[in-house]
Amino acid sequence: MMMKGEVVSVGSLKENLFGKPEVEHLLIEIFQEHNDRVAALVGKDFAAGTLERYRTSLKHTRDFLQWKYKISEIDVKLVSHDFVTS
Repeated sequence: MMMKGEVVSVGSLKENLFGKPEVEHLLIEIFQEHNDRVAALVGKDFAAGTLERYRTSLKHTRDFLQWKYKISEIDVKLVSHDFVTS
């Protein structure tokens, strides 16, 4: 799994060993869906500047994942205190 660049977790090991699919909740995917919902509400519930700040936060999060962990996505179950404080 590591050689394939996959994130190794208890859930992913279990899935590989027993074939039981685990539902992933991916941080970047969720973040993008959130930003898409905010974009649809600009001018109603959100200002354009708010959307821009969310987009900037998403970009920084993507860059951080790549820089620190060399990955483009992470399951939210793997987001630790260290991840947040880093």
